[in-house]
Amino acid sequence: MVHRFDILHPSELDEADARAWRAFQTATPVFSNPLLSPQFAQAVGLVREDARIAICRSGAGSAQGFLAYHKRPSAFARPIGAPLSDLQALVSAPQAAVDASALFGAAGVRAFKINGLIDPYGLLTRGYETQGASRRIVLNDQASDFLDQMRARTPNGAKNFKRYSRRLAHDVGELRLVAPDRRSASLAQLLAWKSAQLRQTGLHDFLAVQWIQNLLQRLFATSQDGFGGLFMALYAGERLVAGQFGVRLGAHFHPWIAAMDPDLKAYSPGSLFQWMAIEAMPRLGLNIYELGAQGDHWKNMFALDALPIRAGTITGAAGRLTTAGERMYEQPAQKMESLARLRRRLDHIAASELTLTGRTRGVIDALIGLERRNAARNPG
Repeated sequence: MVHRFDILHPSELDEADARAWRAFQTATPVFSNPLLSPQFAQAVGLVREDARIAICRSGAGSAQGFLAYHKRPSAFARPIGAPLSDLQALVSAPQAAVDASALFGAAGVRAFKINGLIDPYGLLTRGYETQGASRRIVLNDQASDFLDQMRARTPNGAKNFKRYSRRLAHDVGELRLVAPDRRSASLAQLLAWKSAQLRQTGLHDFLAVQWIQNLLQRLFATSQDGFGGLFMALYAGERLVAGQFGVRLGAHFHPWIAAMDPDLKAYSPGSLFQWMAIEAMPRLGLNIYELGAQGDHWKNMFALDALPIRAGTITGAAGRLTTAGERMYEQPAQKMESLARLRRRLDHIAASELTLTGRTRGVIDALIGLERRNAARNPG
């Protein structure tokens, strides 16, 4: 039974509590994601003063659970590392009894915005149905066995991989996957491609935010006790074609940034990269590769497993979960889509931009982007 809560900055986490946290991750496999680790919370703490950890303790003082978050203005909380944090959890012992209302009260949190909550014991959202799934690649045997399953499910995808890889090798250069790739110039190119893609599609360029740049560079330079940044890159000859950057913990990889050379999109380099990355997983010591909850169609070919998640806003009142759908009135389908898109953009802005100037600029850009998109859809 939890009797008290300690609220501290990640820099104040002691080694005994960090060991307990890691033990909870090991004991409950769905908590194994690197984003749910004490190492990730501490990495974010190096670049964000508003990072916090709530430690749930028994009467004897032993840790029973850990929740990492950002304490934002107006008693509002966001997941640690948002908007990079695709998954969140109260990492706990299986037998922990946590009162969500008491936890949020001790943390001074009125509402907690989540977009991928893993809550296997119902400690934060008891009684609420799973709202979605985060897709993932899980290797239980050999990578070749997994790829054989993919070929059986999507034979056209396997044929396209062979055709595009032959064409790209012939036209540009021999394909090779470099993992891990330590070249900072290649990572800079990947981030530049992603920033350009975000701007072109009207999304907020979160990669331009200073604290996110600092976090990515720190993780890129970190590799300690199985935790750190992992950059995987596909080259055709000496030319960078596509890649992904994210964070790993042991055998678990969670990529954030995926981008490709836009001049080579006719060769489907993203799919080529993903196929070759799966082949490389055993060599890298990986058996879980996160693909996330977004509805990109290409994930259907690669993801054979999914992790149940919840999304919405948890209020301090007894852990009530409010979904976006509950707060949006009925609108025509096209308008609902536009509102949902604008809502996601504004949420990214609020999570990443820490200054009023940055948020204002981001909101203006989002509104202009939405107007341009609507104008393109409805010319004249």
